[in-house]
Amino acid sequence: MNVSMQNTYNMGWKIGLVVQGLAKPSILKTYQSERRRIAQDLIAFDHRFSRLFSGRPAKDAADEAGISMTEFKDAFEKGNMFASGLAVDYGASILIAKPGDSAEEGDGTENERCGESHR
Repeated sequence: MNVSMQNTYNMGWKIGLVVQGLAKPSILKTYQSERRRIAQDLIAFDHRFSRLFSGRPAKDAADEAGISMTEFKDAFEKGNMFASGLAVDYGASILIAKPGDSAEEGDGTENERCGESHR
């Protein structure tokens, strides 16, 4: 749910600035490159997490077919940051000024780089 709320906020502030004439419509393209990778990560996380919940607990350390408590705990701890939305890290884009290639860090969609005026 936190990821969904961030999706809405991400698109909402961009649309608001464009409608008010404070930003160019080109910033709307960043939504897909920013959020799609996050959505794909969420789907992978949910898939892994649901398998842990539906899997059979390991009987002992030698039971390779079962889910160990250590594996479950590690996934739960890592997943907590992701599920809370605190682990979201956007790649470089026209809005995110950091080193990197926007096509590689996002969803493969090339965005213009920072430094260009968007007003």
